[in-house]
Amino acid sequence: MPVWSFSWPAVRRLALFLALLGIALVVLTREMEAVPALWSRPVGAIARVPTEERLVALTFDVSWGERVFPRLLDAIQRADVRAATLFVTGEWARTHADAVRDAQAAGLELGTMGATHRSLSRLPDDALAAEIAAGQEALEAITGRKPTLFRPPNGDVDRRVLAAADRLELITILWDVDPSDWKTPSATTIAERVLQAARPGSIVLLHGSDAAAATPEALPLIARGLRQRGFSLVTVSDLIRGVHVQVKRVD
Repeated sequence: MPVWSFSWPAVRRLALFLALLGIALVVLTREMEAVPALWSRPVGAIARVPTEERLVALTFDVSWGERVFPRLLDAIQRADVRAATLFVTGEWARTHADAVRDAQAAGLELGTMGATHRSLSRLPDDALAAEIAAGQEALEAITGRKPTLFRPPNGDVDRRVLAAADRLELITILWDVDPSDWKTPSATTIAERVLQAARPGSIVLLHGSDAAAATPEALPLIARGLRQRGFSLVTVSDLIRGVHVQVKRVD
């Protein structure tokens, strides 16, 4: 049976080491807790955040056209919408780089829809990954920031699309409120549809493409109506940061 013996200097050194190790673990734990939940990407597509806080995220998709978007950006500023999220294709961003920079300067959060407006689930794996990556790279080249949010065109998402986006460190964002503004209803109708459907944690789908001609006029009605109902407007990132998000299951 071995006999263990320790000198007092050795015991003191061991005690000091254990104390320092304990301090390091406490600091590390605190640092880990301070990391925003945004960087813990959920496995799934986010359509709404389950929260009791009266928060709503307005989002705008742009993939083509040049007439409506300047009007929309002006309406966003006039309606004092200081937090919203814009999703663009890489193709549109490259040909409208100044508009993208204007949106960034106005404080809009920017996300990617991939390189072009197409059904991603129909693409083979290599083309799918390249399509999403190209959209992300195009936006980063213009803004200097790599987007962390991704919206599949038409909401066309399956497990392969989710996996490809996740590998690029992108969070896939859908919506739970869709007034179909691209079908050219009146501004009043668009606003009424949003106000009737919005609830705490909603993500609203709107458009800045030329088909959504009435959306700039609808936006002030939407913003005012939501505020009158006690809602605050936030970006998608602020909506999902620090909240246990609910993801949509896809096959």
